Amino acid sequence: MANVAISPEFLLVNWPSSNWNGTAGSGFAAAPADPPRTAAKPAMRLLVPPNQYYNNEIVVGVVAAANFNGSLRDNLGTEKVVAHFEGSSVSITSASFRAIVDSNGKLVAYFGWWVCLVNRGLHGHANLYSEAIPKDASMQSRVIGPYQFSPAAVLHDYDLTIEPSQAQVVGSRYQTLPPAIAYLKSVNAQNPRIMIKEAGNYDVTFTAPTYTGNGWLTIEADVPVNLKRATLDPVDNNNVFRCRYNGIRFKGENITFDMVSHSAIWTETATPQRYHWLDGCRVTNSAIDGDENKSSIGARDRGPWAYWST
Repeated sequence: MANVAISPEFLLVNWPSSNWNGTAGSGFAAAPADPPRTAAKPAMRLLVPPNQYYNNEIVVGVVAAANFNGSLRDNLGTEKVVAHFEGSSVSITSASFRAIVDSNGKLVAYFGWWVCLVNRGLHGHANLYSEAIPKDASMQSRVIGPYQFSPAAVLHDYDLTIEPSQAQVVGSRYQTLPPAIAYLKSVNAQNPRIMIKEAGNYDVTFTAPTYTGNGWLTIEADVPVNLKRATLDPVDNNNVFRCRYNGIRFKGENITFDMVSHSAIWTETATPQRYHWLDGCRVTNSAIDGDENKSSIGARDRGPWAYWST
């Protein structure tokens, strides 16, 4: 959701304090912390995936709510949400719908507490915390974070294409996904992109070693493509869609995961923030006809991922 269109109504903006030197956490004299629980706290979670890079601005929201006299009607039972961004803080006094353009070019709206992080020319990694303060004074506040967001001069540090009909050019163009992903690992890519330029079925086999960058590996497609295993292997660990790269953003409806020959979309990490992000792509099973195939993956483990954007 980086560099999105925002609603015309007032939106708070935030950027790191002057103490921030480009290293995550450096802007805080003391980082916010969730207090030890002694009473009820608001419920709160992040609405957008963290670890995103942005070269202009990015709108980040949370959902936060607390019981207030048995109801959520009064501002979701919440006095305000404070966005703490590397030593700089802004108070969001009401929840609202915010319109964004999603990965498929559609205008959608989500309800939450929103702040716009602005790139002012200093680049690096920055930590965002969100603090929900309840209306009920007998309750405690809740703090979530840190969530990393990275202002950058260039959005993607590497930009590769997949074109099976063309000769391979190392560092630029590949015929299949595995060697492209292996190259990105070899050069310590942090927020790269792979664009698939030709229609077809694309398999991904194990590509050791396991790797995690600071941002996301974004995989997009100019034309409709299927990501699928060539055959169903009876050995469970061999029929998963597994790149050995934590934090992949599969972006847009031109990408379809066909679960007919694999049982899971796999990550190596136990850290939810680095699970894969299915951002507006499709998941089907070609062995099942009609609309039923859209829900057929319930019969197979979809594997560990944290983010699903429609």
